[in-house]
Amino acid sequence: MGILDKLERKLYKKRVPMAVTIEVTKRCNLDCIHCYVDHEDLDVELSIKDFKGVIDQLYDLGVIIIVLSGGELFYKKGIWELMEYIRFKKMGLKIITAATLLNKSDADRLKDLGILEVGISIYSHKAEVHDFITRKEGSFKKTLEMATYLREIGVLVVSKTLIMNLNYKDIIDVYNMSVERGIIPQFDMSISDAQNDARDPKQFSLTSEQIVELYQNKEVREILYNTKSFEDTYCKPKYEYQDEDERCNIGRTAMWINAKGEVFPCIQFQYPVGDLKIDSLKDIWYNNPKIDKVLEMAKYKNYKACHNCEAVKYCSPCIALTVRENRTDCNTTNHKEAFAIKKVFEELDAKKENLDLSSLSDYLTK
Repeated sequence: MGILDKLERKLYKKRVPMAVTIEVTKRCNLDCIHCYVDHEDLDVELSIKDFKGVIDQLYDLGVIIIVLSGGELFYKKGIWELMEYIRFKKMGLKIITAATLLNKSDADRLKDLGILEVGISIYSHKAEVHDFITRKEGSFKKTLEMATYLREIGVLVVSKTLIMNLNYKDIIDVYNMSVERGIIPQFDMSISDAQNDARDPKQFSLTSEQIVELYQNKEVREILYNTKSFEDTYCKPKYEYQDEDERCNIGRTAMWINAKGEVFPCIQFQYPVGDLKIDSLKDIWYNNPKIDKVLEMAKYKNYKACHNCEAVKYCSPCIALTVRENRTDCNTTNHKEAFAIKKVFEELDAKKENLDLSSLSDYLTK
């Protein structure tokens, strides 16, 4: 077991997330068709001074890594001051950006900060597809150029690709394009509901048939198996559960803080469990009936959708997505993916192909 694994287990016992994501602003220079963020809700964003206070509280809690995101974080006035403060506190720093507002001097500055990772949204290897998704002509060129330059100067770059019905046939090409540039590719097919009624991101979700199509392709399947993100470890599944086991690590290894200073037990959960403008982080996280309710809900005995499900061993369920959809059974994203994987693995087993459940276990728990 490595040092990070030991540290993560130690933090897990104390219910301290190793990494916390902070949305520093909802503002963005792009207008992605699948975006769930309410870009009209701009009135009460925390100041950089406020966010420094949040960082202090996260440091005192024992959090190791801060992930800054948006909107577009480089739209936030004073963002460099905040990033420098995080590094001053000796905390690890990651960012998620479209990189279209960055220039080479900014990239050099990120390297000098000792940033751990720059996550950059890349939706296709085709400019016309990427720009259609971002609704910003020329965004692909700017994004790819900056991602490439960051790698050239030695910064770790991760291409974050949300798989939609618009780009699901591009996975192999995006993977190869990223690898050729030394960029680490990551893929995800979980599309969130919008925070207001102005958008309908779910219309771009894959159908069950499209998911099956992906997993039936051996090359795509291997890519998806080997490109799991750090955040995916929030939801490590097991095959056998006791009643008190967590089916999902919401509120335990995951925390999200939005631009208003509201605290959520994970980035997908739509109901805040506290407000940092009112209460301390420690009180919100440890002395709070709202988060106690979430933790109880995540226990296997209470997540009854799994108990008699035929695809339970193929699934890494998201409690938050289920709540977002106002469902009492499984959410549509996990349900479709689990049954698609089940179908493909049963087909492979029937053909006696050399691919057993240990491969799936490695994939799901990577």
